[in-house]
Amino acid sequence: MIAGAMLLPLISVYREYFFRDVKTNSVMGQLILGAFDIEKLGDIKKDEQESYLDAVSQYLKYFPDEKFHPGMTNEELQDKINSLKGKKPTETAQPSFA
Repeated sequence: MIAGAMLLPLISVYREYFFRDVKTNSVMGQLILGAFDIEKLGDIKKDEQESYLDAVSQYLKYFPDEKFHPGMTNEELQDKINSLKGKKPTETAQPSFA
């Protein structure tokens, strides 16, 4: 889940810099890339990225009353994750314990 939490701002930084050399142009990018021990976002396989984002989604579902991001509601954050994964925004889903 922590990897997903770090991946979200890394993707935002990449978009902000139009995929230019984030490692030299962004301190946040440097920190996150260093934590992952990679040179660029593309070094994380797409299926791994999705897995990290899924972990954040699961957290949001199981702890709906915990605010995860200081600048977004959990629903807004879930919509952002869905958009990054190419899915349409969804209504807030409740976890299934069945």
